[in-house]
Amino acid sequence: MAVAILPNWHPLFVHFTVALVTVSAIFFVLSKTVSSKSNAFELVAKWTLWTGAGFTILTVLAGMDAFGSVAHDSAGHSVMKTHRFWALITASAIVIWAVWQVRTKTVSAPTIAGSLILVGLVGFTGYLGSELVYRHGIGVLPVSQKTGEGHQHKEDDRPIAADQERAVKGAENNSLLDKELSPDFVVVSDALYVALRSGDAAGVSKLLADDVLILEGGQAQTSKAEYMGGHMLLDMAFLKKMNSKQVSRETGQTGDLAWVITHTEVTGIYKGKPVDTTSREFLQLRRIDGEWKITLVQWGVN
Repeated sequence: MAVAILPNWHPLFVHFTVALVTVSAIFFVLSKTVSSKSNAFELVAKWTLWTGAGFTILTVLAGMDAFGSVAHDSAGHSVMKTHRFWALITASAIVIWAVWQVRTKTVSAPTIAGSLILVGLVGFTGYLGSELVYRHGIGVLPVSQKTGEGHQHKEDDRPIAADQERAVKGAENNSLLDKELSPDFVVVSDALYVALRSGDAAGVSKLLADDVLILEGGQAQTSKAEYMGGHMLLDMAFLKKMNSKQVSRETGQTGDLAWVITHTEVTGIYKGKPVDTTSREFLQLRRIDGEWKITLVQWGVN
């Protein structure tokens, strides 16, 4: 259970780094502004900084492990490289600053300025980390783990959406526009597969939010219009040739937000080449005016 909840230790250690470096700066400021407790505040500031430096080393080690192990696409990989660059600069600055404070006997204006600069570096690096999690969905539960490059995929190996037998039956010859969408977000997930497989562009349009983000094959489409005007037709042509069998599914919901992650065995012949793989589909959905709309689609292969 612990592995499923925390696939990497970096998210745990990084919070100690952020908190301890920030608290250290606060106590350095207090040591100069509250003269009656100057020595006590200075001692707390230094010990907090030293402890933070220790956790920073653990944070960096766990972060390097995460860089090579957590699942991510090409867009996320670019942000990961930027995050790693600034993280190494910030970590080096923290450790050097902590060592320097062993030699420093008094708290001066440069000491306070340096501490505040460190907080700024930590904050900026943390912002890049939050971009990875909340914008690209990297390192969170719905993203299954994979190793290796994992950024580019041949067109013949493009992942497909998950299907469910009950959704496919009765949908092959019917437009989704003629059906009332169920408030069940899992049914909406199945309906996307049915619409793509049957070539129902109107049905796809009804299921996707206008600002949907679609990550597929190392590419990103940032709106429904962009996807429907581009990669959707390739997906339809691919799915029409494939047979699929659902392997596993996980779901979750928090208020008007929900997610569905499905693993599917995919077999068939596409452009004269055999396809035999396991695909992963991650959908994020939001309830808008009482209906579930798909706001994020991430397709990948295991």
